[in-house]
Amino acid sequence: MMPTRHCTGRVNVTTGRARKVWVHVRALVTVLLVVLLASVVFTAGQGNDQKDRFKFEVASIRHNTTAEKSYSSQWQPRRFVATNIPLETLVLMAFDIPPNLARHLLVGGLSDPRKNCTKNCSSRDEILTARFDIQATLAEEIPRSQYAPTLRQLLQERFNLKAHLEIREIPVYALTMLHEGRLGAQLRRSEQDCDAWYRARKNSAPGAASPPPPSDAEGRPLCGVGQMSRIAESILVRRGAGDFSALVNEIRGDLNLPIVDRTGLEGKFEWELTSELPAIREFAPSVVPKAPTLDIALQDQLGLRLVRSTAPFQVLVIESVAVPSPN
Repeated sequence: MMPTRHCTGRVNVTTGRARKVWVHVRALVTVLLVVLLASVVFTAGQGNDQKDRFKFEVASIRHNTTAEKSYSSQWQPRRFVATNIPLETLVLMAFDIPPNLARHLLVGGLSDPRKNCTKNCSSRDEILTARFDIQATLAEEIPRSQYAPTLRQLLQERFNLKAHLEIREIPVYALTMLHEGRLGAQLRRSEQDCDAWYRARKNSAPGAASPPPPSDAEGRPLCGVGQMSRIAESILVRRGAGDFSALVNEIRGDLNLPIVDRTGLEGKFEWELTSELPAIREFAPSVVPKAPTLDIALQDQLGLRLVRSTAPFQVLVIESVAVPSPN
C-alpha cells in the first residue's frame, strides 16, 4: 500500500518497523533482479548481438599518431565522426558508461590520461590509450538508443574487442530518507509527469497545439526549464516532476560514485533543488557559490541524504583488444 502525504509534509506509514522491513525486501529483490539481468551478459565478439542492432556500412579507421591532447566525436545523420579519440573513450561510449563513474564501472580503472601510444602498441593497456580518427557511415539514420550498440559492433569487428559485463560489489552512494517518513519542503507528491508531457508534445499532430507544460502550485513551469544556471552566482536550479527515479537520474551525473535508491519512495513527485554548480570549486576555486553543495541541498530542501555504502553493480571487464589495420 502506498503511503499518503498530509499537508504537513509527513508521510503516513503503518509502523517504522514495517517500513524498514519493506525497504530491506525491496533492496533484496533489486539485488536479485540485477544478478538475473547480469546472467544475460553481453560479450563482444561472441555473436549474440541484438536483433535490432544497426551496422556501419563503411568505416574508415586510422591510428592518429600526432600526440595531440584534444579529441572530438559527433553523431551526425547516418554518420559517426571522431578525431583523435582514445580507444578507451570509445569503449566507454559503446557501453554507456558515464565518464564520471568510469573508474568504478571499468574493472582496472581508467588509463593514465597523459598516456598516448603512438606506435608499437601491443599490450591491452597500451592499445586502450591509442587514439584514432574514425569516419563511419550507415545506410539509414538510427535512433539515439542504438548509438552504443552500433559502436559496440564496430569495436568488435574492427578492434577485435572482447569484453563482458559482470556483477561486482563496488562503492556507491545510497540515497536514503533524512528522517523516516518525512519529505523535505521542496519535494512533494504530485500527479505531474515531465516524461509524459515530453512524449505528448513529441506525438502531437502536425499543426496541433502542444499540450501545456506542467507547473507547480505557484504556476512556475516544472518541465523544459531544466537545469537553470546562474553562472555569476554559481547556482544550479533544477525543477522536475514524475517518477522518483527521474530525480535520481537528475543528480547521478554530479556524483563521483554510482547511486542506488534506498528511500523506499514510490509514485510521482515534483521537486525543486537549488545547489552550487557541479565542479565549480575545482574549476574556479576563487568563486564563492551562493548555494549549498548538492549533499546539503538534498538534506535541507528535499529531506534526503547520500550515504557512502557498497552494492552489487554491473561493471565492464575488457579481456582483449587489438589495433585495427588502417584503411
